[in-house]
Amino acid sequence: MSDPTIEIRDLLVSRRKELGISQRDLAARMKTTQSSISQLEHSTDFQMSMLIRWAEAVECGVTVQLSALMPFAEVTLR
Repeated sequence: MSDPTIEIRDLLVSRRKELGISQRDLAARMKTTQSSISQLEHSTDFQMSMLIRWAEAVECGVTVQLSALMPFAEVTLR
């Protein structure tokens, strides 16, 4: 089973490159430093608030869907 955090990270890095945005430009959009972006792009753990800022900076939205792993259990957040 693949790690969803790594998949999300890789999608956001790919999106930055697709848009032709450098790490320096992304840093300016996120009001941080290029070295922080480099660390973020190599991280395997980041906070939800950072994920949202990062997604917005590469012109993406964030949708979170939670599903219970146990049978007969359902979790819905509103």
